[in-house]
Amino acid sequence: MTTPRPTRPPHTPRETRWGLKTKLILSMLFVGIVPLVVGLGMAFWQGSQEIREVNGESFKALATEAARKLDLLVADEVARTGRIANDPAVVRELEHRRDALQSRPPDAPQPAEADAEARWAAHDPTLIKQISGSPLATLLQEYYTGTHSAPDQLLPQVVRSATKMLFLTDVQGTLVAAMTAKPEFRHGHTSWWQGAYNQGAGKLYIEDVHFDEKVDAYAFTISIPVMDSLRYEVVGVLHRVIDAKEFFSPSTHVIRFGKTGHVMLIDSRGIVMSCPILPTGLSISDKSLIPLITPMAPGWVHAPSDGHGGNSRSIIGFAPLPETSRATNGTLEKGSWHTFVWQSSDELFAPIGHLFTWMTLFGSVAVVLLAVLGYVAA
Repeated sequence: MTTPRPTRPPHTPRETRWGLKTKLILSMLFVGIVPLVVGLGMAFWQGSQEIREVNGESFKALATEAARKLDLLVADEVARTGRIANDPAVVRELEHRRDALQSRPPDAPQPAEADAEARWAAHDPTLIKQISGSPLATLLQEYYTGTHSAPDQLLPQVVRSATKMLFLTDVQGTLVAAMTAKPEFRHGHTSWWQGAYNQGAGKLYIEDVHFDEKVDAYAFTISIPVMDSLRYEVVGVLHRVIDAKEFFSPSTHVIRFGKTGHVMLIDSRGIVMSCPILPTGLSISDKSLIPLITPMAPGWVHAPSDGHGGNSRSIIGFAPLPETSRATNGTLEKGSWHTFVWQSSDELFAPIGHLFTWMTLFGSVAVVLLAVLGYVAA
């Protein structure tokens, strides 16, 4: 006799109803959540891109405007320095020295001043007074203080403070006049003198920022050839050493936005010339960033680092100083100067974080509402 198999009790109507209802709710949630997540994700991506584009274009415009103002600032100082080089008294004296050198026979004995370099290095008071107290030195001092200039040509106080050395050399690079005893006696071998002399044709030469031991500061220089009265050949070079931080800070440090946003000035080597955060003379830590921010056209880039020691991705705006760069080291490629606009990533991308938070909140509310409506519909 076989034992009857136990029969499974049939599903109650309540169990059948809840099983179907659960499937309906889950189906509705799946059908609703997938498009919702995709839609919110695409909206967040598009919103993030728009925010980056807006910030990048704003940084580019700010960098371009800052570069234009700094270009004009340097051009004004070149013009002021050029007035000294074009002074008739300076031209006549240097022409006289050139004629004296050219009229000397090659086999003539050297003058008694041949040991002047050693005397200058030894701080001979007589020679120092002869050079720093000469009529040309007095003329340099008058231009420097403004007593020899028209009211609209006066050196601003900041510029006078930033000018650390101002001196004049003859056609051989020998010191002729100086306001102080800091300069060397001979300069014909230096890059700035050779660049300004330009094989006798003359050319404006602006030297990149470097540490000058004579003035104990990071400085850049402006060298202007003194042309003869016929504007035919060079008879000397006027050289001016300017503290980069003192000169550019009043123009760059006032441009601030947000808590960390600012403008800085760098050269094509990535050396900081002026920055409210980084010290002058410091090189940008991320060398791979330099070619991205030093092209000869304004722009912006979503960079892998911030250029200030951080490794977080950042948006950087940049623009060259075209007129200044043409005179810097005699070439655009090797000596260009650029503005650099930056803001910390935390502050810059805060709107994107807020957008993500609100979209997550709205998405959660939508999911809950979808679940409730699905239950009611089921």
